[in-house]
Formats: sequence, C-alpha cells, structure tokens
Amino acid sequence: MNDQITETTWRFGGQSYTNIDTVLVKLDQNSTSNIKLNLKSAFGCSSEKSFGYTCQ
Repeated sequence: MNDQITETTWRFGGQSYTNIDTVLVKLDQNSTSNIKLNLKSAFGCSSEKSFGYTCQ
C-alpha cells in the first residue's frame, strides 16, 4: 500500500469515484453474497486492467 496516494479516482462504466478503496463485488448476477475487494491492493494504481477501470 502506498500511503502517499492521497486522492485516487476510479472509473467504472463511465462513473467516477474518488477516494474509494473498497468495493463490494457480486460473484454473479444471481448471487446474494458479496465479496469485499480492495482496489489498490488488488490492482495497484499504475496500469489499466482488462476490466475497464482506470486509476489516477
């Protein structure tokens, strides 16, 4: 974790979210259970992955 990152903007599906570090992810569309995903530790901030987010 890089504590020097003070503001991070994530983009999902055209929406922008600032200073969000954790999201709840549904495992599939019919699932009622969620998993918590920490974005910075899962993906880092340096590159864009295949699932369409960007981190600035």
